This record gives sequence, C-alpha cells and structure tokens, in this order.
Amino acid sequence: MIASSREIILKKGQRIARLATLTTIFLVALKALAGFLSGSILLIADAMHSAVDTVAIFSSWFGLKISQKKYSKKFPYGYYKAENFAALIASIFILFAAYEIFRESYAKLFVLPSLGVPVLALLAPLASSFISYFIAVYENKVGKEINSQSLIANAQESKFDVISSLIVFAGIFLAYFNIKYVEGALGMALSLVILKIGYQNAKIAVYSLMDASLDKQLEEDVRNTVGRIKEVKKVAALKLRQSGLFVFGEVSVELSKNLNVSQAHDIADKIEATVKKKYQKIGNLFVHIKPFKTETIKILVPVDSQQDLDVKTVDHFARAPYFLFVTAKSGQIASFYIKENPFLKKEIRSGLAVSKEVLKENIDVVLTKRIGEISFHALRDALVDIYLTQGESAKRAINNFIAGRLKKLTKPTHPSDKTNK
Repeated sequence: MIASSREIILKKGQRIARLATLTTIFLVALKALAGFLSGSILLIADAMHSAVDTVAIFSSWFGLKISQKKYSKKFPYGYYKAENFAALIASIFILFAAYEIFRESYAKLFVLPSLGVPVLALLAPLASSFISYFIAVYENKVGKEINSQSLIANAQESKFDVISSLIVFAGIFLAYFNIKYVEGALGMALSLVILKIGYQNAKIAVYSLMDASLDKQLEEDVRNTVGRIKEVKKVAALKLRQSGLFVFGEVSVELSKNLNVSQAHDIADKIEATVKKKYQKIGNLFVHIKPFKTETIKILVPVDSQQDLDVKTVDHFARAPYFLFVTAKSGQIASFYIKENPFLKKEIRSGLAVSKEVLKENIDVVLTKRIGEISFHALRDALVDIYLTQGESAKRAINNFIAGRLKKLTKPTHPSDKTNK
C-alpha cells in the first residue's frame, strides 16, 4: 500500500525526533559522567538541562507517532493536535530546565571554584556543543519542511544547548583559574534566555490547541487564491486553524445563483483542490457556498440599430445586428453602450462565436426572444441567466426584467436551431 503524503511527512518528523532523542541521551551520559568525575556543578546542571531536552524531544516523537493514527468515530478530525500537545509538554520542560539552571547557577555564586580532571570537564561541553549544533540544524530544517511546531521548538532548544555548552566550557575554564562569580553569572544569564524561548513555544502550542489563527499571511494568500478562481464572485469569510503539522480551515464563497447542486459541488471541489495543491500544509478546507448578491448587474439585449435605449429588440440572439449592454444598479439603469455583431454573416456556428464574444463584456443576464441550443448552453455554462422577452423596446424589456416580470429560460427556445450550427 502506498503511503499518503501526510503519513510520509509524519514519519519523517518521527525519524528525526527519534534520532535526536538517542543523541541527546548520549550527551546526558557524557556530561553527567564528566561532571561527576570533575566535580563541576555547572557541568552537572548542563547534564540535567540535556536530560530535560531528552524528555522534550521524546514528547515530540510520541506526538508525531500518535498523529499518524487513522481517523476514528471518537476522533473524526484525526489526532494531529497530539503534536501541539507534545510541543506544550516540551515547552514546560524547557521552562523547568531554565529554572534549574538559574537555581544551580545562583548557588554557584557562593561556592569557591573547585575542579578535578579539567581536561575531561572541558572536552565534554565542547563535544556537546558540536553535536547539538548539527542536531539543531537538522531539527530546524525538517521542522520547517513539515511544519512541526514541536521539532522547531526542540531545534531552538538545541541551539541554546550549543550556547549553554559553550558557556559551561567558559565557566569551567575560568573556574580552573579560581575566578569567582563568572560561572554562576553566566549560567543565570543563560537560564533567562532559555526561559524566554520556553514561554514563546508554550504560547504557540496553547494557541494551536485553542484553534487560533497563527499565520495571517497564509490566511491572506489563501483568500486571494480563492478569489482568483473565475467562478467565485466573492470570498465572504475564511477561517484557518493550526492542527499539529497541518492547517485546517473553512471558506465561505458566493457563487452565481444560477448554479445547480452538481455545478456548485464541482466548484467547491475545484476550490479545495486548488488551495491544497498550492499550500501543502493545508490538510482540509471546507467550502461553504452561498448565492451571490449584488446591487450591480450587467444586461445584454440583442437590438436592431445603434440608437438609444428605445431601440427595438430583434427576433434572434445570434443574428442580431447589434448588442445593447446595460449596467443596472439598485434597480435603476446606470449606463449603457451598443456594439456591432462581428459574426452577423457567419454561416456556421455563429451562436458559439457570438456567445464567446459577448462573454468578454462580463455580462450577467441576456434578454432575448429566441436563442438556439449552442448559444444557450455556451451562456449558461458561463453562469449567465437568460430571460424571454417579447416584441418590445430594449428599455421596456430591461424595466420588465428589473421588475421581475420576465420568464427565465431553462432550455433553448429552438433545440435544433440550424442558424446556430
């Protein structure tokens, strides 16, 4: 069975979390042993810091593993928030580590430096900083690639593990020369920085668990993408929420009221597919459809001359010498213009050619006495409403339409109209 893209992403995150966990366990053992043999309180505190990192990274691994579970009746939206919960747990341990480092460093201010096996004590933090650097780079790369909050949080903590190990190295080096206070002061400064990172990561995790929208730029990009889909008249509302590595959301769009259920469903599928293809971090997008309401509408009437609004309508849409285009706003005629039919003398498929031409004017409604099969379907497929009007002036036909007195056509007036072929 071929794994889905989501499964591949989750498994990739799980692998890096597992590798980081095993590597950090090794660093804990190395620094704890060196700290015990050398008697360095700062090195032992750093080992404790790494031990907390191990628990945090393990939480990420566990969260990513749980996220891979299939949907169930009890969890119809999946288990993706397990990763957010894991990120929160990781942040709590980061905050605890900051507290422990601060406490140990403060105590170190009042203790005279005493160090045994200095070579081992100095090599341990150097090795730790080197290994932690590559862990941080790899975690950050994969975390951003798969949009994993917990991996990104752990990458930030691994970066500070590099800094903390270097500070430990500097503190041990200075302690070897019996310089007071430096080791404790450096440790306290480090703890405050780690405290800030832990707070930031915890805030993001809590916001995600509460369905907050964390990426305003993504929200605007998705709105613009949906708005550019030609069938969409208006993007009424958009909501996005973080759920683990993925983003879920819903969008409310307004479409032509002329659509049937099947057409509306197809457009909804198109919107979701377009967004998910462009933004792979979006897991699901629910599309809610509403009829488009506007005060402005553009009307086309086939007419016999280039006079004013009192010009006469003609008997056939595709064989009209001219087309009157009227913009109506709030039930009143706002403006109009007339164009010549460039396909009047076209003998074959004139209806299709004329339809394509008038659709360039972004019309909403056609008022006509007679329309063939090809023209009718070309216009309807473009979501243009077609109404039947009888031997009247164009102005009267338009006023009758605005007043709601015209009949809407649901089929061609002449199913086999040969003049449209």
